[in-house]
Amino acid sequence: MRAGIAGTYAALVKTAWTYISSGTLRRLTWLRKGPVVAALYPVVMIITQMLLSLLGATIVAGVAAWATIGAAGSLASTLGVTLDSGGWTALLVSAAVFWLLFPLLTIHAPRWFQGWDPMKFASGPGGGAGGGGARGGGG
Repeated sequence: MRAGIAGTYAALVKTAWTYISSGTLRRLTWLRKGPVVAALYPVVMIITQMLLSLLGATIVAGVAAWATIGAAGSLASTLGVTLDSGGWTALLVSAAVFWLLFPLLTIHAPRWFQGWDPMKFASGPGGGAGGGGARGGGG
C-alpha cells in the first residue's frame, strides 16, 4: 500500500465490497481456519486500529477540553472575574481545543500503529495485505 493510510482504508473498502458482492466472503467461511484468519487478519486489524484511534483521540481531546474549562474557571477565580452567563466563552474555547486536537490525533494514531504491527500486513506504506509479512516481501 504505497498510497499511505488513506490508500489503505480505500483498499480495505474496495476489497470488502468485492468480497461481499461476489459471494467470496461466504465461500471463505467454508475453508479451514488458517486461510480464513490469513484473509481476514488485515481487515480486522485495520478496523480495530481505526476504532482505537478514534477512541483514543476522543479521550485525549476530551480531557484537554475538560482541562481547558477547569483552567478557565481557575483563572477567572484567581483574577476575581466571573465567567459570563454559564461560562459560554470557556465552553467555546474548550470546543475549539477539542476540534483542533481530535483530527490531529485521529490522523497520526494510525502512523503509530504502523510501528506496532509485527507482520506488516495491516500497515500503510510498504505494508498492506500481502505486502510484507514473515517472509519479508514488503517494507
